Amino acid sequence: ELEPGIFNSFIVRWNELVSSVPRTLPLEEAFITPNPTGDFFNIEGIDQADLIWVVDSQGKVVLPPQKFISRINCSQWANGLYYLNIKVKNAQKTVVLVKNR
Repeated sequence: ELEPGIFNSFIVRWNELVSSVPRTLPLEEAFITPNPTGDFFNIEGIDQADLIWVVDSQGKVVLPPQKFISRINCSQWANGLYYLNIKVKNAQKTVVLVKNR
């Protein structure tokens, strides 16, 4: 059986370790605002990703794979449905975007 002082010391050290690890929000939390959109959209709910890219409803890449940016200009895209793909480590999420202006 551990002495109370040793056990408490372990908890304090564990809490320090956990609190010092950078926190990234789960990929499931990613969403787009505004959606529907006109000239730009923001990727919200995450603060980093390995790659992002966008394809249109025909499968054409309109934003090639690139490092994470949170604000994307889509003013030159035609109205329609687009699919934002976000990759973080071995996970990937696709978010549907409606462009209508």
